Amino acid sequence: MLMYEAKPYDIHGREIVRSNSKYYVVDPGLRQLLLPDYQEDYGHIIENIVYLELKRRYLNVYVG
Repeated sequence: MLMYEAKPYDIHGREIVRSNSKYYVVDPGLRQLLLPDYQEDYGHIIENIVYLELKRRYLNVYVG
């Protein structure tokens, strides 16, 4: 597994939405390897780290 899939969740309807999922890499260093024009985009890096920490603590993690 190189990536985790995070499914979107509708808070008001309380159901999983069948739209586009987000993907997070297992190792943030892989981003540098996969993207040839790698730039320091701290927003995406921090979002990935937060997702990995939530995934470590909880069984199911959704994006909203």
